[in-house]
Amino acid sequence: MKQLFAVCLMLLTVALCAQQASAQGEMAAANPIYFGARAGLSLANASLTPDLPAGISKGSRTGLAAGAIAEFGVAPNFFIDAEALYVQGGFKATASGAEATAKFDFISIPISAKYKFMIENSNVKPFIFGGGNVGFDLKAEIESGGTTQDVKDSTESVDFGVHFGAGIEIEASPGVNIMLDGRYQLGLKDIDKTSGGEAKAQNILIMAGVSFKVN
Repeated sequence: MKQLFAVCLMLLTVALCAQQASAQGEMAAANPIYFGARAGLSLANASLTPDLPAGISKGSRTGLAAGAIAEFGVAPNFFIDAEALYVQGGFKATASGAEATAKFDFISIPISAKYKFMIENSNVKPFIFGGGNVGFDLKAEIESGGTTQDVKDSTESVDFGVHFGAGIEIEASPGVNIMLDGRYQLGLKDIDKTSGGEAKAQNILIMAGVSFKVN
C-alpha cells in the first residue's frame, strides 16, 4: 500500500508540474497532453560484483513489460513522459547443463524528457528520450531444478537508475498515435542486501503502444 501511494504521488506531482508548464504556452494546441498504454519485451540481466565463478555463464531473462504512459507537451517538439510499468527482470545462470533463473519483478516509474523530430509532410515522427526511474520490488526469487526459493528479504525493495532510448511515433488518425521504441535501463543501486557482493539491474525494453490526445 505504501508503494502504491508513492507511485500515485509521484505521477500526480509530475502531472501538476507538466500542466503548469503547459499553461504558460500561448495555446493548448502547442502543448498537447496524451494518455496511453504500452506493452512489450523485457530483456533483463544484471551486473554482478564479483562475477560468477568460472564455469558458470550468465545470460538474460526474457520477460514482459506493460503499463501506462502520460505525455505532456512543454515546448514545441519537447515533451515530458511519466510511465508506470510492470517489468519482469532478473537473469539466468547456467553450469554443466543446469540452469537457475533469478526473477526480480518490479513496478518501474520512469520519468523522461522526450524530443520529437518533425518530418515535413509526414505522419511519422522519430524521437529520442532519456531520464531517471524508480523501481518497487514485487517479487524476488530463484528457480532451479524445479524448486523456488524466495529471496525478497535479501533484496532491496526500492531501486533507482537511468535510462535512454529512441523510437518512432506514427499518427494513425488525428489525436491518435502508435509508438514503437526501445530503451536501455541501468540500475544504479546495489539491490543485494547481503554482504557477499553487489548486484545492479540492467534491462532492455522493446515496446509498442498507443496514445490519445486529451486536450
